[in-house]
Amino acid sequence: MRGTHRGTVVGVAIAVALFASVFFYIFYLSAYFPLPHLDNFFAPERKITSSTLPLKHKWTFNSDNTLVYTPFADSNRVVIRTFNSLIGIDANRGQMVWEVPAGAVKQINVYLSSEADKLVYTSFNDKNLNAMNLATGQPYWSVEMSGVPDSITSLATNSSTAFVGVGRSFQPLRGFSLETGVVNWIPIPKATADIIHPLSLEEDLLYAFLGSGLYVYDANNGRLLRELPNFVGSGTTVSVKNHIAYMWYESAFIAKDTQTGRVLWRYNREPSFYTIGGDRVIVFTNCCTLAALETATGEVIWEKKISTQAVAPIVILENIAYLMGQDGSIVGFNMENGAEVGRIDTRPNRVNYFNKQVGMYTDSVCLYATFGDKQLFAFC
Repeated sequence: MRGTHRGTVVGVAIAVALFASVFFYIFYLSAYFPLPHLDNFFAPERKITSSTLPLKHKWTFNSDNTLVYTPFADSNRVVIRTFNSLIGIDANRGQMVWEVPAGAVKQINVYLSSEADKLVYTSFNDKNLNAMNLATGQPYWSVEMSGVPDSITSLATNSSTAFVGVGRSFQPLRGFSLETGVVNWIPIPKATADIIHPLSLEEDLLYAFLGSGLYVYDANNGRLLRELPNFVGSGTTVSVKNHIAYMWYESAFIAKDTQTGRVLWRYNREPSFYTIGGDRVIVFTNCCTLAALETATGEVIWEKKISTQAVAPIVILENIAYLMGQDGSIVGFNMENGAEVGRIDTRPNRVNYFNKQVGMYTDSVCLYATFGDKQLFAFC
């Protein structure tokens, strides 16, 4: 009997250990790969508990499924992704207007861009490029990247063309007509290296970061105008604004001249996120410092320690920099002096641990925010 009892105890202990191992393995995987059902289980309804921001809460959109990427807004539509679809929401009323299947996406950033009435987006593991009517959700065209071993890694649009970067491809850079989806732009000479950073459009110039080099193309005819090898290193996303490239390089945040490749200035802190607004660049460092720098000179206008970790890029609206914190808050800071102008607190008092792609977006009128749950908030 004693042996039987001992065997039962050992069996139960092994079963509990196996169950715990499986649970924590799924928990670990969920930090890197979205698991919809698990995420929904750990996504209780989020509520605003207090607000002192100058923006007022306008509406909350409640989705049936977890919202998994940063919102996008244009032309009275707010667009958000779930794990399998795109949803278009009326920006005034907060009500769903359309929903279209879009499959899962693999890239950390969701690739959405709009021109006139068209929304251009990637779908189905970033293998498809699509265009739809932004107001109604009606499709215009869809292009499958057949024969491509990797996914779309970047997207930029102008009035006539959707420019696409594809990693590990025989033709990593090309352009598609916004009207028909037919290829209407090919770089000359042909690009060969992988695209690892977002494309940037400035006037009639397309900035493409192929491998470690910067390639500047005529956005109208595809001709290569300038090539600067060894322009970028590993680190955060490269952005081009007013023909200056901003990036993390060798444990610092730097600005480089896109004509010569010369370093214009250096801020000796590693950025987690940065956002460019007017003559300021707002930087959040990995040691919880928020700073405002002059875009032209890199001069520090102000710096301040933050009590929470930022979980998404700063969003700038009406001279206020909004920071989303790991504790489920949104805090506003005056762009001129760094003074805190107010905050929003929510419950649960954390972002959703099972969904890393949280964040905010502005259409220059309102601020739209998702904390990785089923709710999208509008503040205006």
